[in-house]
Amino acid sequence: MEVTEKIAIEHGLKKDEYEKYYESTEANEDSKSDANVILFLVIVSVIAMTYWVAGQ
Repeated sequence: MEVTEKIAIEHGLKKDEYEKYYESTEANEDSKSDANVILFLVIVSVIAMTYWVAGQ
């Protein structure tokens, strides 16, 4: 049994549904976009906290 089949079974999905939603090019690009947004928010938060602490 392949890894994707095991993961699909654990989540109650058929293998085709798993591949459609989790292994498509669109899903990979969405994940990259989400990661970039989170990275941006973390960087902005660190800069804002540093600025706030320096002003104390």
